[in-house]
Amino acid sequence: MVRYGENWLRHLLLYLSQAGWARTMVTDQELAWRVASRFVAGTDRQAAATVAQGLNNQGLKVTMDYLGESVTDQEGAISARDEILRLINTIHEHQLDSGISIKLSQLGLKIDENLAKENACQIVQHAAQRDLFVRIDMEDSLVTGTTLHI
Repeated sequence: MVRYGENWLRHLLLYLSQAGWARTMVTDQELAWRVASRFVAGTDRQAAATVAQGLNNQGLKVTMDYLGESVTDQEGAISARDEILRLINTIHEHQLDSGISIKLSQLGLKIDENLAKENACQIVQHAAQRDLFVRIDMEDSLVTGTTLHI
């Protein structure tokens, strides 16, 4: 019997979350989208806002997350930060009972700790101005110490 390391599934799912072909397959095939849509509110901010509003109408609070992690270049980290800032604006504009969840690796943690910290600070300040909470996701054990430091 071949035994895989305990993180093999996580690595596979991370790879699939970043693969454009996998995203296309899930969003273009009805059965795959029905399974994924239980966990993914939509493929854009407006769709996510619509789903969040429906959940709010049922008395539920939500947390929104711009999917992706382990960004490998500064441009990707800045792009993710900017998308999260736009998500905050969408939540505020629609008056959703929602906050956001961020991943420091998506904001550049594995590239440069200061880059991730600066991006996170901009997000937190932007959210605070709109009275929204920010949850920082704890990721893999390799970045736990740095995440707690930030």
